[in-house]
Parts: sequence; structure tokens; C-alpha cells
Amino acid sequence: MYKVTNPEIKFTVAAQVGESTHGVIVVGNYTVVKELGRGSFGTVYQAMKEYHKSGLRRRQQSDLMRTARGNGPMQSGRGGMFAARRAMMLQQQQEEAADPFHLIKTELAVSKKLQHPNLVRVYEVLNDDEQDI
Repeated sequence: MYKVTNPEIKFTVAAQVGESTHGVIVVGNYTVVKELGRGSFGTVYQAMKEYHKSGLRRRQQSDLMRTARGNGPMQSGRGGMFAARRAMMLQQQQEEAADPFHLIKTELAVSKKLQHPNLVRVYEVLNDDEQDI
């Protein structure tokens, strides 16, 4: 039997891929440990998340600096509810067209809800525009 959960998946659009001084591949905040398996559609790697004090400090500052938004389509004062809804739908369509993860959103929606010993759990999705690893 599988268990249905709803964990949050973090999306990192501009992940930096590099190599550390020790020759280890680093993707975003993750250090690649080893290759776990390879198939016809891709390769699965084990990675460990690196925590840096500066990153934690920036996260705390961004949490403190978060403010309420007040410049949406409802704030303009013209057009009423239908214009606001239409503007939001157009904005959503434009964001989806520009979103690099748009093609895999269905698979991510399913995978984040399932938890089973034979399924890989998705914690974070990283995208590097320069290369695929």
C-alpha cells in the first residue's frame, strides 16, 4: 500500500553547476556523492545538501523583509472583477509558457503526493540552462 502525502517541492530555475576544489561536482547547494543508477531516460545520483552560514543568514533576512503585496490587478481601480480575472489568467499563461518546468509539472504533481519504498522521493528540482547532468 502506498501513502499519499503533500510535501513541498522546491524549484530552483537557475542552478549553478560547477566543480569543487576536491574535484567533486556541485549542483546548486548539493554535492554529488555517487551514481545510484542509470536507465534509458536518465541517471540518478545521490547528493548531499551543503549548508552555509551566509545562505541561512540570507534566508532569515528574506523572511523578515517579506511584505504584503498591493500592486496587483485589483489595485488599479478600473475594469472590475472580470478584467482582474482576465489579467490574472493572461499572466498565468505567460508565466507557464516561460516556465522551464511546464512540461514536467504533471509528473511532479503525482510524484510529490506518493510515498512508497520503491519510489524515489522528490525534494527539489534543479534546472541548469547551460547543460543537463
